[in-house]
This record gives sequence, structure tokens and C-alpha cells, in this order.
Amino acid sequence: MEEKKCVFCSIVSGEIQSHKVFEDQKFVAVLDIFPITPGHTVVFPKKHYDSFFKIPSMDRIQLFETVARVADAVLKGVDTDSFNLFVFEGKNANKTIFHEPQIHIVPRFANDGLNFNPPRGRYAEGQADQVYRKIARFLKG
Repeated sequence: MEEKKCVFCSIVSGEIQSHKVFEDQKFVAVLDIFPITPGHTVVFPKKHYDSFFKIPSMDRIQLFETVARVADAVLKGVDTDSFNLFVFEGKNANKTIFHEPQIHIVPRFANDGLNFNPPRGRYAEGQADQVYRKIARFLKG
């Protein structure tokens, strides 16, 4: 069975046409072909990684500097001052392309019909302390 080539790798190699709004030695930013709103742009490294955690730390820093630069241009280009950033990681994150990391810049407009306010709950008695301890033990050091 032939392995399906990654769509983002095909964009990087030029096999698939895209609207590249930015490209340098390490990163590419393209308009999403299924935009949530006009200007929805995806920024990703040229090198294929299968996890957000596998990209080298310095590249991750440069990636987010690139995202900031591209987001500023997107907002100016589509004449808005609002946006959401999305990072999809892991099998339960609804991602469809496994080229990491991919940062989605989604411009927001008044009355755009989007609702990114998922239902929220409250911790049960003692649950926040339990979750806090589970997380904090990996950050102390």
C-alpha cells in the first residue's frame, strides 16, 4: 500500500499550488483552502514533524515570531483587529493533516457567525487541587 504524501510537504515542494503569503528558509504561510473566515492562514515549518513537541525549541520560538509577523499582515490585509490562533495536536484535536506544528490564524469580524466559546464547567470539590498537583509536578524542577 502506497503511503499518502503529506499535503503540507507537497505545498513546500511545489507539487500542490497554494496561495503562499509568506515563505522563508524554515516556514511557510498559506491561505487555508477551506477558510473559516477570509484571510484564514496556516503557518507551518517546511520540515515535516509529526508532533508539536518534536520541533526544536529555537525553531518553535522562530515559528511564533513568524506567526506574529504573518498575523499582523493578515489583520491589516483583511481590515480587522481581531483573530484567533489555533494549534491542533494529538488524535483528539480534530486535525486532518499530520504535519506539525501548524498554527491557524483566523481573522475575526463583527457578526461573522463564529462561536468559539465552548461550554464551560466548574471543578468538583477538590478536583482543581488534584489537577494542579498532576500538572505542577512536571513543571517543578
